[in-house]
Amino acid sequence: MGESLLAKKDRAALLKKSSELSLLFGSLAHPVRLRVLCSLSEGEKSVTELTDFCGISQPAMSQFLARMREEGIVRSRKDGTRVFYSITDAQMGRLLAAVRAIYC
Repeated sequence: MGESLLAKKDRAALLKKSSELSLLFGSLAHPVRLRVLCSLSEGEKSVTELTDFCGISQPAMSQFLARMREEGIVRSRKDGTRVFYSITDAQMGRLLAAVRAIYC
């Protein structure tokens, strides 16, 4: 029996998004980046809050955040001398909620 139209549409969408999804999952593959995103899924956080939460140095956190910002996963906002980060995409929040529901 032939493939349904819906299945063909799903496959086409997956093929179109596979590179984007691969980059996204690569970003989630590092424990510190995953911790950062889990923390940010609760709301905007300062670099200090993220550093304390992840238990790493501020320079290391800055490197992680810079990469995630370049990848378009997080955005930054400056308030005086403090920098705050948040997740750029609501879908990332939904994905992290699903991960938390399944694995936590």
